[in-house]
Amino acid sequence: MPLNILIADFNKENYYPLYLTRPLWTLRSGCFEQHQRFIRLAPDAKKITFLTDENSCSLYSNIRTSSIIPIDADILIINSMMNIIPDISSLNKSEVFYSGDVFSYAFIKKDDLNNISAFDGNLEGLNGFTKSKTEITFPKYIWEIPLMNGEIIKNDFQFFGKKINREIALSGSESLFYCASSAEVEPLVSVSTIKGPVIIDENAQITSFSRIEGPAYIGENTCIFRANIREGSSFGNSCRIGGEVEDSVFNSFSNKYHDGFIGHAYIGSWVNLGAMTTNSDLKNDYTNVKVNLDGQLHDSESPKVGAIIGDFVKTSIGTLINTGSVIGSCSMTVFSGRMTPDFIPPFSVFIKNKLRSVKSFDSVISTIKTQMSRRGCNLSSEHESILNNIYNRTLKDNLRTFEEWNKKLN
Repeated sequence: MPLNILIADFNKENYYPLYLTRPLWTLRSGCFEQHQRFIRLAPDAKKITFLTDENSCSLYSNIRTSSIIPIDADILIINSMMNIIPDISSLNKSEVFYSGDVFSYAFIKKDDLNNISAFDGNLEGLNGFTKSKTEITFPKYIWEIPLMNGEIIKNDFQFFGKKINREIALSGSESLFYCASSAEVEPLVSVSTIKGPVIIDENAQITSFSRIEGPAYIGENTCIFRANIREGSSFGNSCRIGGEVEDSVFNSFSNKYHDGFIGHAYIGSWVNLGAMTTNSDLKNDYTNVKVNLDGQLHDSESPKVGAIIGDFVKTSIGTLINTGSVIGSCSMTVFSGRMTPDFIPPFSVFIKNKLRSVKSFDSVISTIKTQMSRRGCNLSSEHESILNNIYNRTLKDNLRTFEEWNKKLN
């Protein structure tokens, strides 16, 4: 009997602010965006469907998306933040598996699918099935992606051939180094695979005096400029990276061209970090970092958490980002002599140590369109509509956040 695989998002609020602008299955970890990994794990991509809301389906025309549940066969539902596809041979049908209290996967037989519904990209009705526990681990909060990224890169290395196409200063095993034939690696580049694999993908450019320490992934068309890339770092397509980066994930089309340190951070797409932008990723007292996700304070249960930066964020030169700070999409920070607040809402400006709203939605969109055009890309009307919905939905709460911060500052 045929089997459908449905990749769906769960606990979206745990991945703030990235979930506001995109489905979770488009987030990057290791060497791939989540949907890219699932397709590689199940080569018969025709049986995989990625659940999203109806308005977003047109944004991802290159993959199979749906706002409804396929009901023509038994279905394996998988949390989009997992990095494996469970073996169904050992699964009982219509049994739901949880890692802790987070849904992991379920094998639902066709006759039971009528008990499940999809609304606005979310699944409902799974609570009515038998619950079981699984030991499978995956990032359950946005800050856990950088913490687990090195191990994810190691697992993703299976999808790359083991080949070296040029002379390079290599420490460690040659079998853990992959460099695409189209990549350009200048002389005096140092690569270490002692701690894990290093992957340099198609058309990447690594300039002289750069050092890359595995596990690390350098994405297609990404440029590394005289940088110190430490273990556990991933860069999506068409990034521009300089300075020092450790245990961090950059989604596609984001820039950190100049010096400065970014560590244990998660960076969205179309982010531009100004020269010397630096984040703290360790408190001076070595206690666990608390992270503010849209007004909800969470104990990260880790002393190592850097910045969480949404899509389309810009920072000025010299920006200092405090430990575990969250910067919402389409926001801007301007260095004013102190560290950023621990929480900056979407469509905000931090300037002169105060928080305020952006000038207007249209001014932000104009800047985004200019930014994307410099890379030969366009902002679709559907994407603009999503950003407009975020702007309108968060405006009232933003004003309250501004008032609280500015009052505390005074």
